[in-house]
Amino acid sequence: MPRRVLGTLLAIVLAGSCIAAPYSASDLFPMETGDFKVYELNHPLGMQTLERHEVVDSYYSWRKWDGHPFGEGWFRNGQRWLGKWTQGHTEWLLNAQASSTSIWQITTDDPCLQDADARLLQSGVTVQTRAGVFQDCLVFDITSSCNDAGLGTITVAPGVGIVRYTQGNIAGVVVAELIEAQVGSKHYPLPAPRFKVQGTTDKAVYAHRALPGLPTSIAAAEIGVELSISNESAQDLPIWYSGNYSYDFTLAPVNDQDNPVYRWSHMRAFTKNLVYTTLRAGETVSYHETLPVQDNNGVRLPAGLYVLRGWWGANPQSGSGFSAIDCGFELTIEVEAAGAPIFSNPFIPAPQTYDAADLFRLDNNAEWVYEVRNQYGTSGEHTIETTNRSGSWFYLSGSPFGDGWFRNYDTASQHWVVQWDGHYEGLVDAHADLNDSWPIAARDACLRDAEVVLVDKTAVLQTAAGRFYNCHVYDVHDNAGNCADAGLTRFVLAPGFGLVQFFTQSIIGPVEHIVKRMNLNGAVYPKPAGLQVEMVAEVVGGQLHSTLTFANQSSSTWSSSFSSGQTMDIWLSQATDRSNLFQQWSANQFFTMATQTIDVQPGQPWVISAQMPFADFNGNALSEARVRHATVGDRPFGAEVILKP
Repeated sequence: MPRRVLGTLLAIVLAGSCIAAPYSASDLFPMETGDFKVYELNHPLGMQTLERHEVVDSYYSWRKWDGHPFGEGWFRNGQRWLGKWTQGHTEWLLNAQASSTSIWQITTDDPCLQDADARLLQSGVTVQTRAGVFQDCLVFDITSSCNDAGLGTITVAPGVGIVRYTQGNIAGVVVAELIEAQVGSKHYPLPAPRFKVQGTTDKAVYAHRALPGLPTSIAAAEIGVELSISNESAQDLPIWYSGNYSYDFTLAPVNDQDNPVYRWSHMRAFTKNLVYTTLRAGETVSYHETLPVQDNNGVRLPAGLYVLRGWWGANPQSGSGFSAIDCGFELTIEVEAAGAPIFSNPFIPAPQTYDAADLFRLDNNAEWVYEVRNQYGTSGEHTIETTNRSGSWFYLSGSPFGDGWFRNYDTASQHWVVQWDGHYEGLVDAHADLNDSWPIAARDACLRDAEVVLVDKTAVLQTAAGRFYNCHVYDVHDNAGNCADAGLTRFVLAPGFGLVQFFTQSIIGPVEHIVKRMNLNGAVYPKPAGLQVEMVAEVVGGQLHSTLTFANQSSSTWSSSFSSGQTMDIWLSQATDRSNLFQQWSANQFFTMATQTIDVQPGQPWVISAQMPFADFNGNALSEARVRHATVGDRPFGAEVILKP
């Protein structure tokens, strides 16, 4: 199931700001003290020089440029016009809202710009320089009063300023292109995109289980798996999904990896609407599912090695600079033959009667973090935590019953979870029978004169924090009609863990809160138990740097055999077509022919780092590529992302 969290993939390389037309002069010509621009001037005879323009002073709305295509001096922005102080008055130079038919005259201190004509030549232009890719640019044409000198064209990027200009001299046309800039808090070129893809399983080995009393009937094992993609760049990434189909998982035999026998999306229905969203800088989007170890016909998979792949199916919005952004991971898991009957599993407790302290966990510095979901997808996180204690009372912040003091009231005859509201207010009867109900009046305004009904005592709930058994499920009815579109409607208590799921009503419909991680008296959930692969990659100075980290979180040694000295490879291919291979890391390496085995001990990582030119086989630099970094042994693992320099 999808979840979305803030924290530790994909970065947008679009350098210009997303500013909607019509533009103001400040949109097109931002300037603050400390801003600077460095241009590379390409001269007609092949010579290249650098020129630096910098805002060195300010006076009210005026800014002094040391160096500028219109000549150094004092400039300011009006509502529509860029102006320069010239000969004792403001001379308006460029019109940010000019039409394609308007022409105006300008005059500056430059003798070649005395009564020169200016007009808007083009709009909506994309320009690429060493400082970045700039979209929706405007190109102004200046007709100089000098035959072989003076300004020619000026290209302006919204949110950045002048990114290219031309000027004439006796030898021809000089083209100046932006190669570095500081504009407000942004520095161009933007930091290289930095990506992180992570895949995690709850086990390394999975065994089918015989059903109790039915030795010929076998239950398929289940895989807990999570896919996470992190945007570790400084820029947001606008993306879109086709309906609610945003990720997938597959299983394939290790010796036939291109033919999956199981696909999570098989026979599932997905909406067809397009969903537009943004993966913010520093944000992680994660997906957690439980997969049966069987094929798509429901037949259990035989014992052997299988490659589990997780795939993120997002698409780049127009203007993101990417032609594709889908990515994912691969891990090899092992499936064993049927093992002991399921009733021998000590992690599945038998149903019993629980006290209030069992159901409603209260600890010092306890924390429950929930994934929040509504009908439009995952919308963030919610945290409940104990922030204070007084005797047997604990102050809970973020509780759906309202912030306040709670305690478990267990006596010989009563077993209640209570809240203090000037008096003891009973919320949950831990010894209630199915369909028992009782009134409550919690601190939350929507829970005044509400009714709680126990509807299940043996529910099983799978979450990112773990699987919980014998959960008690309670429905909440706002019989008084205090809140038509708000308030708690259902909550689930897991013995020993507390509140693991609850539902509230909102103006946009039901909202689910499902626990994703917990810290209970120092015990952290979910507990690592399986395998994890993580890939972090970026392009710096024309070189691809990729690090693949494999973590063995199981209790057994993980081993993989290799037929030669080569343990890994990196493939660079077309972003939208994996079969179009640009470059391969191993093509430029020498390996011994000796076979080898790598053992990764429990709790230990295996880190594989490599770098290579971000270029094709002919040495031509790539503007975009799909990067796959994976091992080549009998138990492969790896990941892939889309990268741009």
